[in-house]
Amino acid sequence: MCLRIVESMKRVAILLLLSVRFSAGAEPPRSLPSTWPQAYSVQRNNGDGTLALSVPYYTIQHDLRKGGAISSIRLTHGRASNLLVQPVETRVEDAAGNFYSDLADRAPRVTARKDGLNEIVTVESELRDARNNPSGVRVKTIYAYRWGYVKIHKELAFGRNFRALDICPVSTVLAPALSSFGYRDGLTEEDGAPAFSFGSCHWGRVSAGGSPAIDTPHIPHYLMLADPGVEGLEWFVSSDLAQWELQLTGNRGQGKTILQPVTNPPGIRFSVSPFADAHSGIAVPRLLTFDFYIGLPLLEGHAFKPWFHASFNRNHGQWVSSEQIRHWADSGVQTVHCHNDGDYYGDGLFWRDGSYPP
Repeated sequence: MCLRIVESMKRVAILLLLSVRFSAGAEPPRSLPSTWPQAYSVQRNNGDGTLALSVPYYTIQHDLRKGGAISSIRLTHGRASNLLVQPVETRVEDAAGNFYSDLADRAPRVTARKDGLNEIVTVESELRDARNNPSGVRVKTIYAYRWGYVKIHKELAFGRNFRALDICPVSTVLAPALSSFGYRDGLTEEDGAPAFSFGSCHWGRVSAGGSPAIDTPHIPHYLMLADPGVEGLEWFVSSDLAQWELQLTGNRGQGKTILQPVTNPPGIRFSVSPFADAHSGIAVPRLLTFDFYIGLPLLEGHAFKPWFHASFNRNHGQWVSSEQIRHWADSGVQTVHCHNDGDYYGDGLFWRDGSYPP
């Protein structure tokens, strides 16, 4: 069951999405399974070098021989065996043009602990080049596994006088089927963006063999990638935007975000660099921190049909009768959302709790 509300100026609309078939004369549907937060199952296999965390809807796997990075994301009711073609990498390029990656660390320190229904995975590794030469840069990543998303905190510790051309906390190649995307760019009104544009997504498709779908010096606040109607993923930054926009140079628009098709291996490359300059390096602070999230849909394995749509006016305060609420509950509805944040009729009948949405 899924339910949403669509607000208009003159009414409160309720959209009820039921995942069971129900028709007049049919027996009342059986109780629906709740998607309320559940505990993670954790399996560590030192022989295979993997750490897997799963719930009934998805499984995420870390590669303990490649920096402890997330190497696999699979949705239980999805199509792809792995939404990642390459692990989620952290890398830097020094002033001499040498590349260092956490994936080159074959023996990271990885620990896991339970925090209620959540799991906390901590990975400590070193960035190395393809020949296993150390960079002197260490990275500590804390993965907080929550219901439907992973909160990721990353700390990069640099030696003295380290200069970099590129600092990239997030780089991966995703399955080519995730070709539909939407993103909220990092432009502000100071950059000439229209007012409130930060709340709107740009939508498009990644074309195989085409030019980059996103190529910007600004850090998007949000990105969604999907195989429409099948599966998808979300990535978004934390509310501390200064980490991504001001931490290194004090100036916005000094980074590089890329979303583009690649052929070897086939997929869609996504990378976010808060600082990227191929010609002029920057002296890096001893410690950098970045927070971001990976969101995962809870796909139940069947379509949400039929859709029950009901709407009602505020009706002089008689919003919904108790009998109507009982009928919804008996029909399998678990949640109702009501949205009305203004006194349109001037009769004082509206929510005043100060929150949005109320």
